[in-house]
Amino acid sequence: MTGYETLYILRPSLSEPEANKLKEKIEGIIKKHEGKLVAWDDWGRRKLAYPIAKETRGRYMYLAYTSNNTGVAEVERNLKLAEAVIRYMSVKLSDEFDEKEFMKKFEGKSLLEKKREAVPRAEAAAE
Repeated sequence: MTGYETLYILRPSLSEPEANKLKEKIEGIIKKHEGKLVAWDDWGRRKLAYPIAKETRGRYMYLAYTSNNTGVAEVERNLKLAEAVIRYMSVKLSDEFDEKEFMKKFEGKSLLEKKREAVPRAEAAAE
């Protein structure tokens, strides 16, 4: 099965029950398209690099999953239609996605912490 990751930004004023409702909807879409949710991480409210739709902050949500290509298209379609979503982006990880190998990278830490470790900081590169 093909592996994907999607990051989307919600309006910061969105309540917890509304955010969970969107999460459940996306999870249902993934299951409906023969996929499996591998990881879900709430990265919290953060300042945006530039204003988007008059918002200066957003709540970042990350998910990794397996699905067929119609599943990804359906997830993106629903994110596009959701008024609470400011931006979204999906990336294909691999054609033969191994979820156990993927989760090994994140043992003991949140997905955000490990992603930060994997990306070199600009300050470190300048030294």
